[in-house]
Order: sequence, then C-alpha cells, then structure tokens
Amino acid sequence: MLENFVETTKELLLNPVDKLKALRDERLEDAFVYLIALIVILSVLSAVVTALIGGMAAGITVLLFGLISSIVGSIIGTLIGSVILHIFVYILGGRNGIGQTIKAVIYSFVPTAVLGWIPLLGIIGLIWSFVLEILAIRELQDMSTARAAIAVILPLVILIVLAVLAFMFLLVVVGTTYVATM
Repeated sequence: MLENFVETTKELLLNPVDKLKALRDERLEDAFVYLIALIVILSVLSAVVTALIGGMAAGITVLLFGLISSIVGSIIGTLIGSVILHIFVYILGGRNGIGQTIKAVIYSFVPTAVLGWIPLLGIIGLIWSFVLEILAIRELQDMSTARAAIAVILPLVILIVLAVLAFMFLLVVVGTTYVATM
C-alpha cells in the first residue's frame, strides 16, 4: 500500500466513494501502516510549522516527542474510537465487522492529516473528515447514508452532553466549596 500512498490519499480526498469501495477488501494491517504513514507526515509538517512560528528548538522538540506520542496515541485513539463507533454502527445495522469500522476511521482521517498542519485550514480538514467518516461507514458497512450519519453523530452528541453535565457538576462543586469557605 505504501507504493500507492499518494494515489490513495488523493482518491480519498477527491473520489472517496469509489476509493472506499476499492479499499473494502484491504487488509486491516495495511490500513494501520497507512495510518502510521499519515501520522509521521502530519507530525513532520506540524514540527516544520511550529519551527517557523515558534523557533527551531520548539520544532525539533515537537518532532522528537510528538512523533512517538502521535503514533502511539493515534493507534490507541483509533482503536478506542472505533470500538465506540462500532457499537452504534452495529445497533443501526452494520454487520460487516469491527475491522471495517476501524478502516473507516483510519481512512476518514486523511483530510485532517492533509490539512491539519496548516493553521486555520485544519478546521476544513476536520469537517471533511467528519463527512468522509459518514461515507466510509456507509460504504464499508453497507449502510444507508442516514444510518451511517446517525452512527457517527450520536456518539459525538452523547460526548457533548456528558461534557456539559461534567462542567455543570464541576460548577456546583466549586460553587458550594466557595460558599462553604466564606
């Protein structure tokens, strides 16, 4: 797959549905190799931008520490996120296995990796990654677009609700502690 890295990346950005159909039978190991290559490239480009903005020492520090932690964190995050996503995919009818969900998460990372290192354009990459994840779930799990969208959006909504509840709880705890000390 590494020999086709640039072509795969280009197709996932410009013609994602056809490329996702072609990647349906791709081995999961190859998808992880692709993810690691994306992370390495993103880390190096981020280090270059950091060096240009914050100085060479900052860029080298980001590269050295960021590269290893980015690879490990991305693999762990991909696996945890994929398991959570797959629960919703399964509930909504996706039956092609967790491997396809993991590949969907990996391939949907491409826009973020391509644009994420460029200040301000990273937001566009995040939005396109979100859309690509819905398309990837639809294609790799043989689901309708609506069910794929619900499977992708629902965990985010739950996460936001939990974060708001945690923040509200924190405000109550801090508020009551402050009042108690007066």
